[in-house]
Amino acid sequence: MKCENGEQKKYLNDKLRDITKEIAAKIKENLSRRGDSSQEKNITTYIESFILDDDELSDLTGEEVKFMVDRIELAINSDVSILEKYISDSEISEIMVNGWNEIFIEKNGEIIKVEDEFFDEEELGEVIRRIGSNVNREINERVPILDARLHDGSRVNAIYKNITDGRYILTIRKFVMKDVTMSDLMENGTLTQECVDFLETIINRGYNIFVSGGTSSGKTTMLNAILKGIPRDERVVIIEDSRELARGDLENVVQLECKEKSGYDDDEVSTDKLIKASLRMRPDRIVIGEIRDGKALVNMLNGLNTGHTGLCTGHSNSVEGMIRRMESLYMQESSFPIESIDEQIAQGVDIIVHLERLGNGDRRVVEVSELFIGERGRIDINPIFIVEKDILRRTDNAIIKSKGFDENEND
Repeated sequence: MKCENGEQKKYLNDKLRDITKEIAAKIKENLSRRGDSSQEKNITTYIESFILDDDELSDLTGEEVKFMVDRIELAINSDVSILEKYISDSEISEIMVNGWNEIFIEKNGEIIKVEDEFFDEEELGEVIRRIGSNVNREINERVPILDARLHDGSRVNAIYKNITDGRYILTIRKFVMKDVTMSDLMENGTLTQECVDFLETIINRGYNIFVSGGTSSGKTTMLNAILKGIPRDERVVIIEDSRELARGDLENVVQLECKEKSGYDDDEVSTDKLIKASLRMRPDRIVIGEIRDGKALVNMLNGLNTGHTGLCTGHSNSVEGMIRRMESLYMQESSFPIESIDEQIAQGVDIIVHLERLGNGDRRVVEVSELFIGERGRIDINPIFIVEKDILRRTDNAIIKSKGFDENEND
């Protein structure tokens, strides 16, 4: 029986599903603990005896039997089944499952469709339910969206099949806490030495920096690198949806994590609540993983405009787009005129560092700009670094908000 043939592969998958259920019951009965050294032998013995009793399976090769053993063991022992090897692969950053037989991965910046499949939609649904159960969250027709994390910190989003075309959708963004430095980013081409020198100087001078970009553009990686430039004696409060930022050599650090409502009597701990709490912790610098809503933005700007220094990221396609998005978020929570909102933003955010993900998967800083209030009372942009002929170059513009910044400091 050859696994390459589509019809035979489907037939084998159907058989595997039935065998898996039988073997799972057998193992639970006979093995006292998971991971027992005799487990693989027991699975192999049981499969072999099953095959001997089934004329349609008796012509399986040794290689095919091993495939079955490995596949069944994954289904029984791993909460994520066939996704285990992709989660364990450090070169894979994202896993995208569009139903039981359509799996994509992002590896080294390239999107690849893999050959592995779940047994059926039911097995994929069971994997999703197990992931939710491990963090005390449910997913069903009444609660069709699941946001969770795996034990290694990887972020999970799952969609129940009743709001799709009948398929479960599962997306896993791998958690990789890399100790990235500005030098690392310069070496891989994300930015230039001149830009590194500039950013390290403004970090040390206490400028409020907003890192913007699209999905997977490298915002969190950049923020991790920026953290390395914070003076070690500062008290830093880090606020995140899920833990992604490394504290590095910082000594006085508080790391806070948002908590979603997971039950009827459970309280949500949101970004805006944590920002309010952080202001009472005597922070020298507040670092926010990402601003997604108006309440969080308003509270962040209130903190930055009352003597605190901060760092943050946000989704946008350009510096101009990030400004418009902040205005829109602020207006959701306030009836202030746009000029007043712009003043709050420009006073609270000094510099925006914008990144893009290129077609080949590389991440690049494409603009570094200063925000200030122009003659019309609205936000204006002072470009400091821009891309010209595919090269990030320093403009001739001087920094408007000096904060002790010396243009000749790095000469």
